[in-house]
Amino acid sequence: AIRPGGKGNVTDTHIAWRTTRGAAYVPSPIISGRYLLMVADSGIASCFEARTGKRHWMERLPGGHSPAPVSADGLVYFVSDRGVTTIIRPSETFAVIAKNELGEPVSASPAISQGQIFLRTHQHLFIENFRPDRWPAGTPHHEKATIRGAWLDDCDTGPTKTYTVNHKDKDDEHRRKYD
Repeated sequence: AIRPGGKGNVTDTHIAWRTTRGAAYVPSPIISGRYLLMVADSGIASCFEARTGKRHWMERLPGGHSPAPVSADGLVYFVSDRGVTTIIRPSETFAVIAKNELGEPVSASPAISQGQIFLRTHQHLFIENFRPDRWPAGTPHHEKATIRGAWLDDCDTGPTKTYTVNHKDKDDEHRRKYD
């Protein structure tokens, strides 16, 4: 961790703390509140006190990790190369809030925008909503919906939305994607 405010080469003057144990090569670390979290390529996740470097925990997550973690609504999302998302609430103790298996390999870091998380697998783009009134964006306007039962602005009339909306009552997999 590097203290801000330096000029030129600050290697000797502005290093607040450093670690090599469990350090990542590919995924970038993330700050969430007072914590710095990282996951090594091997799947070893760590949580540090951002200011001091005190390690609170170090735990193994499923699979290897290339995607960088992302944060939303006080949670951090770690996505493995195998497509397993592990969601934690940063704190001094390790606790998994939820896990979700996409069933497909993932190399890209997730993106978060306007209450949604976008997960790009090797074959599909998944959109998970944090707000139930958004699919995939906009406010509900059932009188303007062109897809029966969608109840929202038609800001995405693409084949993924149409297929998912039309199949939402057919099986659990499509219902989960719709909800």
